[in-house]
Amino acid sequence: MSGIFGVLQRDNAPVASGMFEAMRRAMTGWGPDGGDVWLGGCCGLGQARQHSTPEAHCECLPNVDAADGSAFTATARLDNRQELLNSLGISQANAQTAADGELLRRAYLRWGKRCVERVYGDWSFAAWHPVERRLFLARDHYGATALYYYVDDRIFAFASSRKALLALQLAPREMDELYLAQVLVAWLGYHGERTIHPELKRLPPAHCLT
Repeated sequence: MSGIFGVLQRDNAPVASGMFEAMRRAMTGWGPDGGDVWLGGCCGLGQARQHSTPEAHCECLPNVDAADGSAFTATARLDNRQELLNSLGISQANAQTAADGELLRRAYLRWGKRCVERVYGDWSFAAWHPVERRLFLARDHYGATALYYYVDDRIFAFASSRKALLALQLAPREMDELYLAQVLVAWLGYHGERTIHPELKRLPPAHCLT
């Protein structure tokens, strides 16, 4: 399945292309079929692409909407694909070239953040709205996809892979040994946003982040 990554400079500085190259290299295993990067001033989005369904060969994300300038990237394998095709008015003739990530993008454009109530399957996505300077992320209901992030006063970075965030070298590589011990003994407590690296957070399943 494909992976996504992105960076938002909260201090409004331009995103450095070198940061995206480091993230892309760290996610090589996620993108055996290539991928793309979009850079737009203080924000950039990327996708590491894997063709896991027939329609995925038509995937072309990130995508910038011509109407409002919003940028969107996603990884998706949708369970209610036919339902979405019908609701979005996409004909069967065009369905063969509509990848699941593109359906998710159109669902977001149609219903905004409420689209998460109508899309089922394994997915996560990010949408950047430059006019409002607003970045929106969401993760599927059962957490079949991964979505990690790092945030400080200057930068917000996210990725499907922790390796992509660690490649940015934004914080020391420390280990939460208590968390590791709890995972190894199948601790029943809910870990929430915690990961094995204290400086990296995980967006929990069925959660959104703005």
